[in-house]
Amino acid sequence: MENSDSGLFKQAFDDAKGNWGILVVAGIISFAISAVSSIIPFLPFVIAGPLTLGFSIIALNVVRSEEIRVEQLFDGFSSFGSALAAYVLMILAIMCGFMLLIIPGIILAVAFSMTFYIMADNRSISPVDALKKSMEMMKGYKLDLLLILLGFTLLGIACVLTLGIGFLFLIPFQYIVMAKFYEKIKMEEVAEIRMDGEALDSDFV
Repeated sequence: MENSDSGLFKQAFDDAKGNWGILVVAGIISFAISAVSSIIPFLPFVIAGPLTLGFSIIALNVVRSEEIRVEQLFDGFSSFGSALAAYVLMILAIMCGFMLLIIPGIILAVAFSMTFYIMADNRSISPVDALKKSMEMMKGYKLDLLLILLGFTLLGIACVLTLGIGFLFLIPFQYIVMAKFYEKIKMEEVAEIRMDGEALDSDFV
């Protein structure tokens, strides 16, 4: 697997081929729900976690070449309490970090970035454990993700030039890139564990 962010973007784009219709519709529905819910104070904040989890589920299914459906966007609501708790804990921690001269907030945001993909992979994991697992997974990968986020920023600027139409594709594309990044870290984590195990076995030979 390519390690550069450009390679990851290309892989994500290739994975999205043939699925853009469903991805764009899911993005529109997610945006519409968030916009309508803004009428009620705090409701967008309450549903952000489950919607993020739902889109993370769709993204993982895309990169794993599994079936995707628009209604999977709502699968996050089946874990409503956990998704909400994870989102609240994440936002509170990041806000506290930003209050400490901004940089700690950025570091925490990057460290927690895999949380909802971890929850999509393991629906029974607790919010706290998912946050901890994300922090563990991101050790040594924070700079890589920051470069990816820079790429998203540049694509966002380009989307502005399309009068915002490009965001219909950019938002689901971001989820797929992040899902690819999650899978990349998992594969390297498994490979490292296997190598450590083989080294340990050789010590006893």
